[in-house]
This record gives sequence, C-alpha cells and structure tokens, in this order.
Amino acid sequence: MSSSNHNTSNEEKPEAVNIWFKEGFFCVDLKDGRTIMIPLSFYPVLKEANKEQKENWRIFGAGGAIHFSDLDVDIEVEALLVGRRQV
Repeated sequence: MSSSNHNTSNEEKPEAVNIWFKEGFFCVDLKDGRTIMIPLSFYPVLKEANKEQKENWRIFGAGGAIHFSDLDVDIEVEALLVGRRQV
C-alpha cells in the first residue's frame, strides 16, 4: 500500500535572494530560480513609497522575509506566494 503524505515541515521554505520593482509590481527573486511578481496594489505602503524608501531594504530570516527600513515594514516570502497581504 502506497501513501502520499505531504509534510510541509520537511519541505524547503522559499528564500528571497533579491528584490526589485517594475511597472507597478514588486518582484522577488527566489533561491530556487523563480521570480514572484506582486501588484503594488496589494501593498499600498510600497505603492506610495518613493524610490529611496523602496531601495532601502534587506533580506533576513534566512531569506524568509524582507524588511523595508524607511517604511518599518516586514513582508514574509511565504505570504507573497499564497497572496496574503501584510501591510
């Protein structure tokens, strides 16, 4: 008998390696080669931020989150993948 039991604790968590902005989108490059493009309308704080505020970011938590220092905003990479808005 075969079982296909999915255990998320054994799966690798997505890791951000870079972020950038393009024509109304917040883009995150992942370690596994994927790029996520999220409409800025999902994150009004980022949409309203100026270029300098958007460029002042750092990845933390082993690639699991992005912090925008000037905006005091943290965004989890897993939340981006499931479409959960945080700010």
